[in-house]
Amino acid sequence: MASVRDLRKRIKSVKSTQKITKAMKMVAAARLRKAQEAAEKSNPYSKVITELFADLSSDESLQKHPLFNKRDVKQKLVLVFSSDRGLCGSFNSSSFKKALELLQEDSVQLYTFGKKADGFFARKYKDRIYKSDASFWEGFSVESAQNLSKELSKLYVEQTFDEIVFIYNEFISVMTQEVQVETVLPLVATQKDEGAVGDQEQAEKPYLFEPGKEKILESLIPRALDVKVYRPCLHSLASEFGARMAAMDSATRNAGEMIDDLTLTMNRVRQANITRELVEIISGAEALG
Repeated sequence: MASVRDLRKRIKSVKSTQKITKAMKMVAAARLRKAQEAAEKSNPYSKVITELFADLSSDESLQKHPLFNKRDVKQKLVLVFSSDRGLCGSFNSSSFKKALELLQEDSVQLYTFGKKADGFFARKYKDRIYKSDASFWEGFSVESAQNLSKELSKLYVEQTFDEIVFIYNEFISVMTQEVQVETVLPLVATQKDEGAVGDQEQAEKPYLFEPGKEKILESLIPRALDVKVYRPCLHSLASEFGARMAAMDSATRNAGEMIDDLTLTMNRVRQANITRELVEIISGAEALG
């Protein structure tokens, strides 16, 4: 059994660890609020531009745009978003698991983002990595997503890849993040829901587009693609901070429970030592008497 001195050292060590996990939880919570706000603000914009996109692209004559061109998938590019740091629960491993499932197809190549994805897939699947951006999250901004959008658009138009898919964690709540597998290219016009009577009446009214559907759509397509790229990035960031906050909260509570258990064990050992010393004193006194 460990001595009282050893137990005190262990308690001190666990308390130091608990201070670190508390600090990391507070940092993650502060960064989460900002990332969550950005992710939630992107949802209405994404919804509106998707609906407008569906209205304009419903005409068959407008489906000739190269980003709408659906073809046989000979080469598929899968973008995997991960974090730069660990200690965030199953945030990275759940995305990696989905990517490994897709890698069963010979046509799949990976485009990894974040240091964790770069390190994980470079060990065993280096020949399947098309590109890796380990510094993607350093100074991430709208411009970062727009540059990625332009790059993906070029890869698809030039037929380097016939399908481009995102794997990312969608932020639901601090405790819940769901892995999403979303096809980004080719673009598909999502039809609007026509549940309400008012919506149906509005849909039947003709619209006058100025300067014209084709020109508006030509300008709208890059923006719609930017949204399809930017939104998963925001959700991935928010999910990372939420997962890290939950993991550090759990670690802090576990450290507290460990401290309680070690303190109880230390008190028992100390009491046993006191009892043994008393027995030795009494036995010695009796022997002298």
